[in-house]
Amino acid sequence: MRTKNLLLLLLIAFTFHGCKKECAPGTNTMIGSWDIQKIQGLNGNNNYTGLDFIAGKLNFKENGILEFLPVTQELYTGTWQLNEIKYDDNCDTDADGHETCDHLTRLTLNIAAERLFVAGLQKKSAYFESVKFTGSENLYAQLFINGFATHDYSFVRSK
Repeated sequence: MRTKNLLLLLLIAFTFHGCKKECAPGTNTMIGSWDIQKIQGLNGNNNYTGLDFIAGKLNFKENGILEFLPVTQELYTGTWQLNEIKYDDNCDTDADGHETCDHLTRLTLNIAAERLFVAGLQKKSAYFESVKFTGSENLYAQLFINGFATHDYSFVRSK
């Protein structure tokens, strides 16, 4: 009887323990809707021509599905993936030849969406590095194009 109660208690605990907005990076922190709040060019790059995601709302669903609704209200659907990359930095070697490093983690975000319209298929995609959450309501990321950071993006969770 005691074992059944313990199993029931554990089952209830696991059932109601879900990942909320404050989850650790790499889990479900992206789930929900985010508005593009601000885009700032880097190194004097104030050219926004060719950026696929300029203004609108991104809806990240649990199953990796992405919906993008730009200000033109034309819905794009696609996929998203948040990746956690572990790397070493600030490595030092002591007199005995032992190396010590800071073990760091960075988040990257891949998004891709498309919509079918009269003239054909229109596709949008972006790759972000340095993805950082500030609390549960704000997100910062750097857009990378051809291996270089080009723009800083600020996102705010939609109300």
